Amino acid sequence: MISPVLATAISQRSGTRLCPASPESVALLKELGLTGSVVDFYGRYEPAECAEIDDVRLWPIAEVVAENRDYVPGANLIGHGLIVVATTVFGDAYCIDSVEDGSPVVLMSHDVDYEGMHASAIKSARKLIAPNFDAFLEMFVAGTLDLSPLDNSAR
Repeated sequence: MISPVLATAISQRSGTRLCPASPESVALLKELGLTGSVVDFYGRYEPAECAEIDDVRLWPIAEVVAENRDYVPGANLIGHGLIVVATTVFGDAYCIDSVEDGSPVVLMSHDVDYEGMHASAIKSARKLIAPNFDAFLEMFVAGTLDLSPLDNSAR
């Protein structure tokens, strides 16, 4: 469970109000395949608008859904268990890897065309950012998230 202290820090650093999401909105996250702390966070602390800290954007649920259904790279990654939960200002996507144990957060480049790419190639293109969503949010608040998806030294 995400602490209220962390949620307050996100709100203060980003200047964005956080509020509980509607049950219908939470259901949309679950339809994408999100579970656990991601659903808990949004259920309690959905950003009212884009919450941006140091070039990383944490989106409201409607935008998370659009990132995964309508925009690339998300629309090409979701079928591989990579679910966009945030983006950089450059368009790269922070994804929950729902296939891996612990659901780590990985960074995927928006410059790569993932459509039709084999699963092993997609897996090799991901860059491990955080072991889970809670750690991702802590790094988000601290402003320590890696913004560079192409120096793929950590997988």
